[in-house]
Parts: sequence; C-alpha cells; structure tokens
Amino acid sequence: MLKSKKITALILIIFITVSMISIPARKVYAEVENIRIVISENSVYAGSDVSLKAEVNGAASTDVTWSVSGNMHADTRIDVVSTPHGSYNVLIVSIYENAEEIVLRATSNEDPSKYDELTLTVIPPEYISELRLTNGTFAACVDASMTAIDAIRNFNASLRIEDPENSVNAFVDCSLFRVPEGYDEVIPDYRQFDWVDYGTYLEKDSEYYFVLSFQIKLHYYYDPNGFKVIYNGRESDHWGYGPDESADGFLKVYIKAQMTEYNGSVRVIPYGIDFSDFDLDGDVITTACEAPVRAGYLSEDGYVALNAESGSDGSHSFKVPEGADNVVLVVKGDATGDGTANLGDAARIKAAFRRKLSLNAVELFAADVNGDGSVNLGDAAQVTAAFRKKYTIGW
Repeated sequence: MLKSKKITALILIIFITVSMISIPARKVYAEVENIRIVISENSVYAGSDVSLKAEVNGAASTDVTWSVSGNMHADTRIDVVSTPHGSYNVLIVSIYENAEEIVLRATSNEDPSKYDELTLTVIPPEYISELRLTNGTFAACVDASMTAIDAIRNFNASLRIEDPENSVNAFVDCSLFRVPEGYDEVIPDYRQFDWVDYGTYLEKDSEYYFVLSFQIKLHYYYDPNGFKVIYNGRESDHWGYGPDESADGFLKVYIKAQMTEYNGSVRVIPYGIDFSDFDLDGDVITTACEAPVRAGYLSEDGYVALNAESGSDGSHSFKVPEGADNVVLVVKGDATGDGTANLGDAARIKAAFRRKLSLNAVELFAADVNGDGSVNLGDAAQVTAAFRKKYTIGW
C-alpha cells in the first residue's frame, strides 16, 4: 500500500512538472511572435515600392522600426511618406537591384529583442526596347486655317501603336505646343514651349510640335541603354522619359508639325522653302526661288515630279493635276530639308546609296537630282560639283 502511494505521488509530480514546463513554453512563443509583418506578396519587382504594415500584440507600444538587409544597391531602402492623413513606411526597391532576395525586419520600439522578419524574392524588371507608332502620311501637316483642336484631332485620327511587346504602352494624351520666339535649343522641351489653347488658330510663321504622352504598365520599364521610339518606320526626332525629360513621369514623344499652304483643294508642303518664296493660286504653284525646286505628289511608288514651266520674269510654275491634293516643294539635292544643297547632303546621299542609312519618301524625292527615279552616287557628285561652283543644277 505504501509503495502504491509513492508511485502515485511520483506520477503526480511528473505531471505537474511537465505542465509547468509547457505553460512557459507557450508564453515565450507568443511573445516572440507578437510582431507580424503584413504584406500581400512574398515577392517584389525591382523598381517598385511597397507600403509596409506590422501587427503588434501584447505590448504597450505598437510602434516598430523598419529595416531592410540583403540588398545590393544603396537605393533599395525604407522611406517614410507623409500625407495630410498621416505618415506611413514604404519599401523602395531600386530598379538596379541585383539581389535575388532581400529581408525585411520590423523591430519593436518598446522591446528591441522582439521582431519579425520576412524574406522577399526580388523579380527583375521587364525592359521595353521600343515604342513603334504609325500615322497617316499627312497627319502632321497643319495650316493657318486650322485651330489647335483641329490639328490634334487630325493627328490622332490615324495614330496607332504597333506594340510588339504585349501592348504595355498606353496612349494618354496629345497636346500641341508652339516654339517661342528666340528658342534656340537643339532638343525640343515642351516645358519651355507655349501651350496652344484649343480654339486658337495656328500661325503660319510659328513652329509647332505635337507632344504625345504614353504611360507604361506597372512593373515594366523603358530600357535605359537602347530604347527607341519609331514613328512611321523611322526614329522620332526626340523623346524623353523620367524627371529630366518630363514633369509628370510619362514618356513624351515629340513630332514636329509641318506647316503648309492650303486653299481648300490643294495643299502645298514646303521643305526648307519659305512661304514667301511661292504662291498658290488654284491648282498652280509659282515660285521665285533661285535654287532649282522640285514639286511632286505622292503615289504608291513614291513622289511623281511635276513639270516646271519657266515664266518671263524668271519664275517657275507647276500645275497640279486633278486628284493630287498634297504636293511637296523641295530644293533639288536637299536631302536634309534645310533648304540648301551642300556637302552634307552629298554625304547623306552617298550613305543612303551604300545602305548605311535610310531616306524617307520626301528626302528621296529631293535627293534624286537628275530625276532618273533613283538615288545614287551620280546625284551626290552633282550636288558636290554644284556646291564647288563647277556645275549648275538645272530646273
């Protein structure tokens, strides 16, 4: 009987001891886990940011200090963002972050020994190499009979995005800006231009740019080392992205408006030729330019040249055939569109012949000095000889 009581007492002692050990173990576990990082995903894209939140239980203070480790780029950091409604913490991951994983830590301000950690997988950025746009042949043509909204609507009517990379670019807006007098920067910058009110008529003596805004889908980025904007098969004059190029962070594409003379039935599009150097009367274009000029209308195979008729006063005229409502005027040999034929044009013609660069339809039409329907070394030779006063390019 005594032995049985001893065994029973020993079992009771063991049970109480085990019970006393297990209760503190659960309590310690609760204290260690009383901070929990709350985040929707266990991954983050390089170049993105994530709002941070931590749940704190069982402590007088719910304030925590955030930190990040494992990152390989200094711009990956924790920032505090302030708003009228309060402040919050945000994880900013550099677009140049090369670490495969980073570690978030939320540490209790009341007891620094209490914390939670979360490992995040870093997903590399998706880079876009180009934005390809197509538009109508004469979409950028404007004239003094148009208001700004007329020009914008005409431009937008045929504008299309040919996006080979899963339609990540979204067209946002097209605005028209006037280049102010005295602006001498080579690269256009809409922040220094005059915004044109929609109802304002365009001025013949002013220079305008269509400025297009594009937004890219979240987690995609324009390749900083080789991004291109292609407009109608050629690289656009200028584009800008980011704080140095855009006030709002959107991609900006600049397309220069081509001022024309339009009489309601015939449109004359001069390249490098002043409006004061020609007149449009019905279907007849008359020019007093000293340099030989070509006039032509667009067909499926390129521009078709119009015959130049000499006037008794030294002028020349071109009669526009019925149905040819858009006619270009160019200086013969002027492959750059600046109104003169010089050694730079000859070099450009040679490069085009050797397939080192491509000329658009207007440039090809101007570069074909001898009018044989092709651009070759003979045209370059004539431009060079004319520039050196050893040859005269005829009408």
